[in-house]
Amino acid sequence: MTFLEQVVGTFAASLLVAAATVALARPLGRKMNGLNPTRRQLWGAVLLLPFFTPALLLGYVFARSPWAGAFRPGALHAFYLFMLVLKLTPVAVLTLQLLPAGLSPEAAHSARLHGPRSFIRRVCFRIAAAGTAPWLVGVLVFLIAFTEFELASLWNVPAWTVALFDAHAGGLALSASLRLVAWPAAVSGALLIVLFGSVSRIEPAAPAPANGPWVSGSWFAYLVAAAVLSSLLPIGIVASQAITGWASLLQTFALGEDLAASVLFACASSAAAFFFAKNCRRAGAALAWSLPGLCAALVLSLLLLAVFQLPVLRLVYDTPLPLLIALTLLLLPAAFLSQRLLAAGETSEALFAARLTGHAGLLWHLRDRRRFVVWSLLFCLAYFEFTASSILAPVGFTPVFVRLHNLMHYGQTAVLSAMLLAALLVPVAVLLLTGAGARLYAERDGR
Repeated sequence: MTFLEQVVGTFAASLLVAAATVALARPLGRKMNGLNPTRRQLWGAVLLLPFFTPALLLGYVFARSPWAGAFRPGALHAFYLFMLVLKLTPVAVLTLQLLPAGLSPEAAHSARLHGPRSFIRRVCFRIAAAGTAPWLVGVLVFLIAFTEFELASLWNVPAWTVALFDAHAGGLALSASLRLVAWPAAVSGALLIVLFGSVSRIEPAAPAPANGPWVSGSWFAYLVAAAVLSSLLPIGIVASQAITGWASLLQTFALGEDLAASVLFACASSAAAFFFAKNCRRAGAALAWSLPGLCAALVLSLLLLAVFQLPVLRLVYDTPLPLLIALTLLLLPAAFLSQRLLAAGETSEALFAARLTGHAGLLWHLRDRRRFVVWSLLFCLAYFEFTASSILAPVGFTPVFVRLHNLMHYGQTAVLSAMLLAALLVPVAVLLLTGAGARLYAERDGR
């Protein structure tokens, strides 16, 4: 299969993923909007679990399972696309909250009573009435699916990203790699221009109320099934395999430097992306800075690799700077999206009253807790990023998932499962410690 044929195949598969994701996200978002704030936060966390589960964990568990060999290539590819739908549905749901919801409930009811009777006309009317939001979300999901690499690499799914990475790792010259990436980069660039031009002309609207067609328990069943299949089950399998490997891991603990590198890169890039997005006030500038991060980690990393091999920048090539820049740019789209959600949820009157009274608990609840959650999400995204780290990490300071990815090609072992579980537990420990520190800071600031 030629490289161009793989680009076309990935394009078609990504269209299917985008269509399925949008179809799931619209009714799911309506049902989530109908919950009270406490339940919405709880089920929002369940919704986000598939997205924040590392692709390397899924690849390790399912690719090396005893039943994985029973998959035919076509069935494995279908399962891969199914997992992409589960992972990207949270992105679609959150993005839809920031875009106009289309017809109001009153207009939709009137359309049901007096709208077109024929099936084709009803379908056309509903497509037009939905507005631009589903199309924009579909473009965003398509871009993420079209440029996905980690899961496809571990499951040996045919994709242009895997072919390009293997060729580059096999010794293909950087100039040749950049020529290969021209076709998929052109596709992504054209869609980014459409996305940039469309989003810059609209304003966010209030989320649509809960009037979706699903029965009350369907969305609950989907959230639970998605969380179990794509997150809880893989973690449970790895934890059970790691029981006999902990002793060997603790005797050597060869992951210390790699874990430290992952934490430091994640802390620095997430903080940079958070504060840059917070201080970038203009919507046009925010969209422009989001474009590099939407170009995919593989494309962005190859471009930065070429830039830092120029004579002027070659002195800092084998330093943490290239990877830090790449991670920050990759986080900016999520950082800007999170800032929009923060701005929509903060009540200036309540914050002003909390500052006047100096109530530490209110300051934490109304302001600092939400900011800490946003930073935590950015930290996890940077910590679990593999593609940019594998290309741009300096010698002797490589993040942990690059090493784990290389070891996973040799199969599953108890020690490797213990290493993977340790890599998953480290960000939990970091966030617990930083959360306690952020709470103390809020109490001191509130006095």
